[in-house]
Amino acid sequence: SARRSVFDVRVFEARSGSTLRLALGVLATSVPAGRWSCARASSRSHPLAARMAALASSNVQDAEPDLIFRAAGKYLWDGQGTPPRLSVLDAGTGRSSLGWLLRSGWVGSWAAVTASAAMERDVAETLRAAPADAPPGRVVRATWDDAECMRGEVFDVVVADYLLGSVDGFTPYRQDALVERLLEHLKPGGALLFVGLEPIPNAAPPPHDVVPLCARLRDAVFLHAGQRPYREYPLQWVLRALLKAGLVCELTRRFPIIYSANDLCKELNTARARLPLVEARSGAAFARALGAHIDEVEARTRDTLAQQPGGRLGYGEDYLVCARLPSPV
Repeated sequence: SARRSVFDVRVFEARSGSTLRLALGVLATSVPAGRWSCARASSRSHPLAARMAALASSNVQDAEPDLIFRAAGKYLWDGQGTPPRLSVLDAGTGRSSLGWLLRSGWVGSWAAVTASAAMERDVAETLRAAPADAPPGRVVRATWDDAECMRGEVFDVVVADYLLGSVDGFTPYRQDALVERLLEHLKPGGALLFVGLEPIPNAAPPPHDVVPLCARLRDAVFLHAGQRPYREYPLQWVLRALLKAGLVCELTRRFPIIYSANDLCKELNTARARLPLVEARSGAAFARALGAHIDEVEARTRDTLAQQPGGRLGYGEDYLVCARLPSPV
């Protein structure tokens, strides 16, 4: 059957460094059928940028600087009337998602789970910088394989912000069980919010080839260091999993990504940070050769981006799915 879609294009400064994303939001009341397109622009040079920013600040939710979180917040509360006070589980917390919850007026209380000691330290800094009127909550260090994690607790909203891709680094081969595990903590009628990254292909034509090149090299270094890289899953996989679990997918949006050279080189820096582990496993000569290759790829990446308009390159997309757990009839 035919479906009506609403397209909402805005330019904004996103969560990842200076990355610009041109957000082409596709709103639907069921699984989207979807064709979409986008145009490139810079927040500094595009003639509509100022007008779009003004329109985007029309209510309290639009003050949210990250457009993915802005869309999720609008789904939960349209900014009209008294905001609800929802209990929220941040199932794979980080600075971005926890910071969003701390500044959102519709959050009444929260709990945040992370399997990473480093992330636990990072979000502790976020909490120290939180405003005095931020909603109360707590951070839990655990994995979702732990049956005791959040046992017996249920929430109005469960947020999975890039959680699916990170699972492989901590509890691999459990992605199919993640949705069911999270549903144990969702109240009937509650909302499950999934944010993810479409997997980056292994190859792309120039000049876009530098994006998968950096991603492949980063993941290869992780493996040589004895660590597991993240494994992203596509939007269609998520939609199938949510529908199979009995949820109703009420909102789906795509967010095309535009990279700067620094964005891509940050991924290479995560690889460089693991060269000592590579040396310990495979020897100094191999680690030096791998480091030299990282340097070569960075030089090629910076040269490629310098030749692009505005020094930016559009490739790939993030996605947001907002699904509802039906209440018993």
